[in-house]
Amino acid sequence: MIMGRAQLSSFKGTLGYFDYISVLYPYGATGGNDFVFFNDEDVSEVVFDGYRNEQEIEFANSYEENASKTQFPKLKVE
Repeated sequence: MIMGRAQLSSFKGTLGYFDYISVLYPYGATGGNDFVFFNDEDVSEVVFDGYRNEQEIEFANSYEENASKTQFPKLKVE
């Protein structure tokens, strides 16, 4: 379950962002290393889109433009 986007994270000594941060459903964040980070290019299929209001749709539509303006690098799990 996606619980955040573009949150700053430290990965292998670099401060940057991933497009998404998620947790296992239905457990959520229970402590420890519960989070999974990934990017748009890692998604091959969207199974369920969930609730989207006007604010979310506007955020999604401007995400790429806003992300390109940040000083932080987009991180990748390799």
